[in-house]
Amino acid sequence: MRRALSLRGTRTRATRVTRVTRPTRRWLVGAGLVLASGSLPAQPYVDGGSTRHRFAQLTLGLDTRVFPAAASSEGDPLHELRLLVGGTHFWGHADFYVAFPVRRVGGSAFRTRTETGARLYPWRITRDRVRPWIGASLMAVEYERGAGPREGRLRWPVSAGLTYQRGAQLLTAGAGVLGYRAQYPTSPTARVPIAMHPRVFSLAYTRSMDLTLGAEREWLSGATADSVAARLADGSIGGWTVGLGPSTAFFTRTSPALRALGYAGQHRHARSFVDLGVGYHFPSPDLQLGMAYRHTRSALSAYGFSQVASRRAVTAEAYRFLFDYHGFVPFVGPHLSWEQLRVSGTQRGATDRLAPGVTFGWDIRPNRLQTLVLRTNLRYTPGLRVPVTGGRSVAFDQLEFNFIQFVIFPNRFL
Repeated sequence: MRRALSLRGTRTRATRVTRVTRPTRRWLVGAGLVLASGSLPAQPYVDGGSTRHRFAQLTLGLDTRVFPAAASSEGDPLHELRLLVGGTHFWGHADFYVAFPVRRVGGSAFRTRTETGARLYPWRITRDRVRPWIGASLMAVEYERGAGPREGRLRWPVSAGLTYQRGAQLLTAGAGVLGYRAQYPTSPTARVPIAMHPRVFSLAYTRSMDLTLGAEREWLSGATADSVAARLADGSIGGWTVGLGPSTAFFTRTSPALRALGYAGQHRHARSFVDLGVGYHFPSPDLQLGMAYRHTRSALSAYGFSQVASRRAVTAEAYRFLFDYHGFVPFVGPHLSWEQLRVSGTQRGATDRLAPGVTFGWDIRPNRLQTLVLRTNLRYTPGLRVPVTGGRSVAFDQLEFNFIQFVIFPNRFL
């Protein structure tokens, strides 16, 4: 039997430091401004109790993590810097986050992409205390060597660690494991096994921000309920909405055209993109109608073969909010999407079609008078395929995950 290919001593195209793109620079500038701001204090749920206005808080920050030398093709560790966007929920018992890699240092054939995860705290996060956590996530990982493909996999790493909070600042340390095995093509006709069991160690700095606590006094006094009742009666509580947020998408099916080829890899993860939406909220049935626009893109290249899978989607959706648990308000509903799907490169194809799907997620909505609401959107549109030259197809089925969308009600400014 052949032994698994060692990842050390391999020269790759991924040796150089990854450049930071302009969108990433903008996110870093925004993160720096928020982290430096003292005008958005953390929610004091420890002092004020488990009220709906203290249920969740937005978190924003950076983390750095290290994969030791065993995960590196050059024998040196892989270091990553990532932007973190997330939120603590259930009064400090859970932390949901999305991590976007922005810089990578290390001569490694191995890299990670966007990660979506959760940490659970048996003892809730409390100021000036150290709290243990356990976590799991969904993350795309890739291996690329020489002129070979960027071989990708979706992995579910598990981790554990400690969090210390001081004021609005949280310092989180963790360690995890990430198994990865694959048959990697070293030419169009030859494959070798690769195996990685990388350990990963991380250190994160985030700042928590309150966006809702200012409305608690009116809620407790009954003024909010009176205002909501009056505005429900005259219909002024609903109205137009505008949403914007960073999003990512995972491919849920492999492509027959790429399976038949055998050496080019598969589309696994789309490049991060912006989810832009407009809609109208009907307060009496608690129903949202909206239109959302997204553009996703994924590229493959190996041994003279190249392919770009591009998707533009304009989606009409209707979802109903199901219940209200202390301001945590889940929703679900159907959507109908106009899909413009394009495949370019060695294989070519195009399809324009309508496709049904489902939209689900949740709002953080302490009361129904908020001008700004934090929304998490997930969309799944199955059955998206593009026939390409050669008689086979490329699959575009994606699970979209827009973890933090900022939804504004313009009429409530008035």
